[in-house]
Amino acid sequence: MTWTASQKGIGRASVQALLIDPLTAGTVYAGAYALGVFKTTDAGATWTRIPGSDRLHPDITSLALESGGPILYVGTGGGSVYRFDPGLIKPAR
Repeated sequence: MTWTASQKGIGRASVQALLIDPLTAGTVYAGAYALGVFKTTDAGATWTRIPGSDRLHPDITSLALESGGPILYVGTGGGSVYRFDPGLIKPAR
């Protein structure tokens, strides 16, 4: 078995929570301390920060996906739960 670093776009972040999307192959979410939530759709080859997630409480402790939908929930050590709906992101002009 071989392990491969998967850091493009996420660097050497302190990842505290991982979530594998059970419905979409290759999609994984990572909650990184003080950096927000990152997403990969290519099984970790590249990572992209979810917009605005760097403004959440820095201590991301849990991630969950809504059953059958794209809604992502983020739990933090600050005692909050945040809800992210990717459908609300407006494309850049």
